[in-house]
Amino acid sequence: MLVWQAGPELLLVKADAAALQLWQQRAQQQEQQQQLAPQEVSPSKGYRVLALRYSSGQAAWDLAAACEHATAQSAAAAAGPSGSSGGRAVGTGDSSRGGGGAGGAPSSSNVFDAKIDKTSSDMYFHYYGMLQHQQNMLQASRHAAPRAARAGLKPGADATRTGTYHSAILGNRPDFEGKVVMDVGAGSGILSLFAAQAGAAKVYAVEASGMAKFAARLAAANPPFGSRVEVLHSKIEELSLPGGQRVDVLVSEPMGTLLVNERMLETYIYARDKFLKPGGRMFPQIGRIHAAAFSDPLLYGEVAQKAAFWRQPAFYGVNVTCLFDPAAEGYFSQVVVDAFDPALLASNCATKVFDFATIREADLHDFELPLALTVPAPTTVHGLATWFDVLFNGSAAQRWLSTAPGLPTTHWCV
Repeated sequence: MLVWQAGPELLLVKADAAALQLWQQRAQQQEQQQQLAPQEVSPSKGYRVLALRYSSGQAAWDLAAACEHATAQSAAAAAGPSGSSGGRAVGTGDSSRGGGGAGGAPSSSNVFDAKIDKTSSDMYFHYYGMLQHQQNMLQASRHAAPRAARAGLKPGADATRTGTYHSAILGNRPDFEGKVVMDVGAGSGILSLFAAQAGAAKVYAVEASGMAKFAARLAAANPPFGSRVEVLHSKIEELSLPGGQRVDVLVSEPMGTLLVNERMLETYIYARDKFLKPGGRMFPQIGRIHAAAFSDPLLYGEVAQKAAFWRQPAFYGVNVTCLFDPAAEGYFSQVVVDAFDPALLASNCATKVFDFATIREADLHDFELPLALTVPAPTTVHGLATWFDVLFNGSAAQRWLSTAPGLPTTHWCV
């Protein structure tokens, strides 16, 4: 059995029919509480894939824990008389919107398929082919995250994500007027249309998922600038432009949670090397990851309370306290994806800079962020807080898009 948290609202489960039935039954039992809507995706080689939509990231993991019985049964069935079994992998965003992704046997000769499992990429592209998900990204934030709301932080409006792209592109018309532009992982094609609005002579909107047909429809519905957008339904790694053409500008939204998740940046770099003219511009060009120590007794207490279950000396007559330490370790090792109050920061900030114009793909696979942090006053440090930002380094104006604490929330942190 394989489980992917493929995005802010989707848990994907690949399993045999028996185990999948247990998952679906449990999801239906919890539908009223967590607004789950099981939806079966196409079968593959004796396995089936179940898409479970949920109300929050925490609901996804709660469901995964609740369905551990199904996982165990699947593993037992796979073991058979020989005792061997397949494992259970839980990850976040194993693949990318145009390339990259988790390793796997190559299904063809292109770079993308050489490093990604086809089942994973198929599910990922299925997710990004849904208009609901594209709407979530276009709106940037539907509501304040629970912890952000308690801290008094406000949800972001379109200006947080989509609005920043709009101002970065339209605010740098000299970089786009009369130019040939490529939108890497175009999705709905909104960035392609922004580039056309800024005066681009030609825009190639490259999208690997089924969203390509909607991007083409959107371009056709927005003359006259939409007529300069050509939608190409392809992976970047499989694409060739007529006559080996290169473009003047790359635009993309390649950022995942904490910048590098989903590995879309690898495809952005691939497109740079294959399609961008020397000296061409990239929107965005700079990415930064930031980290600082934080102190949050409330969050610490919430996590500790989850592990407190294992402190019971007589759970139906069974002493389960011997499992408290590993349970607590498991809970405290999980990443919390949420907005937070900057007042919780307890140290200076360490920063890692990525220049997309010069970085190599290998530099994204293995990098270090030295944590030379100073806590100026006595306090209890509960963990490490991280966020990212990107720079649109235009010739006329510079714009930053940031997920820093205290700023309006985005779909990367809710």
